[in-house]
Order: sequence, then structure tokens, then C-alpha cells
Amino acid sequence: GKNTAVAEYCRRFAERGYVAASIDYRLVTEDPSPGSTPVIHNPQDIPTSRVSYVRKLMGLPPATPQMLWAGIEAASDDMANAIAFVHSKAHEWNIDPERVVAGGFSAGARTALNAAFGERARVAAVVSLSGYIDTTDLKAHGLSGPHAPAVLLVHGSDDLDYIVENTPALTTCLQDLGIRHQQAVVENAGHFYARTALVQGHGLPSAQTVEQTIAAFLESVL
Repeated sequence: GKNTAVAEYCRRFAERGYVAASIDYRLVTEDPSPGSTPVIHNPQDIPTSRVSYVRKLMGLPPATPQMLWAGIEAASDDMANAIAFVHSKAHEWNIDPERVVAGGFSAGARTALNAAFGERARVAAVVSLSGYIDTTDLKAHGLSGPHAPAVLLVHGSDDLDYIVENTPALTTCLQDLGIRHQQAVVENAGHFYARTALVQGHGLPSAQTVEQTIAAFLESVL
């Protein structure tokens, strides 16, 4: 299905009165330095089904765990630095530093989760659209309770295998850690879905879209 770009979400939420920014971060293909603040404890456990499929289509050999680990670590560093930059501009841009949120789609959502919990970037919440974080890593990062970033998890009912399989364990882990969270599923959707797609979730109104779910989540946690 047609996907809504993060930059478009930013534009939509800017219209709602938020200050919004979309960033670039280093990718696996750039062979980036992983930096000195690891967020992944077991690189061999990084899910590879999506990247392996794409690389096969491109005629590339499979990515090694080390390659993927370095790319994920570099992206997490980049988002953490971007969040720190936003904080440095808080007064100039009229931003409440206690209401900064990280988010993204797919790898960007994984990066937002890693920046918030692994890098301990200063955010109040994370919006994860088809994102992933290993529960082992989440527990090891040591953030818990109501002062940890709140988390919104959205994914398609037919999303990537490891996202669909991991989400129940992830929501249980968030619950066990006392972290505020909400989960929503886009019915009959794969990895790609529009902001106008309808979602289902515990406690959510019927006929609510992805964008409306994000807006309601932000209203409730900020």
C-alpha cells in the first residue's frame, strides 16, 4: 500500500501547532563508525529478513551482523545528536524542552527507540511506526516507570515477520517496566500504510486513523 513519508507527517503536525523536523542519518551502505555508545547488545540477533530480501533484489550479498550493527549504532548516534540540537534551539524555536518527541517509520522508528532508550536522548515520548527494539536491549537500557519516555507502537497486521512476532513481547516488557505505552494495528496492511489508514487497538475509538492515533497519543502524554 501507499506509505506516508515522515516528512509529510511532520508537515501535518506542524499544521496542528507542533514544531516538527525530519532528519537524515547515516546508513549501512555508508559503512559508518558505530561510535562509542552501544545500543545493541547482541548484534547476531538483529533481524535480517527485510534487509536480506532488499539486498537480494539489488544483487548484493547478504549483510553481515557487523555491518547492520554499525549502521544501527551510527543512526542512533545521529538521532541523539539531532535531539540534542533541538534542545539547544528550544528557546529560539519556542519549544518546551519537556515535550520533545522522537519518532519514525521502520528503520527510523527503530532509531527513535534506540535513541530514546539506548542513548537516553531527552524525549518525553516515542512514536514508532513499524519499529523494532529487542526486549533484551530495552531491559538492559535501564529506563522504567512513568518518567521513562512513553511509547506508541503502530504496525500493519501483515507487517514484517519480526515486527509482528516481537510486538506482543515488547508490549509485555513495557508493561513490566511500568512504561506508559499504547499499541495499534493497521488492519489488512503490510509494512507500508497511509496516515489515513484505520487502526484498531485496546481503548481506541473505532474508525480512527494512524494520524489521529498519533495526535491523541501526544495529547495524552505531553
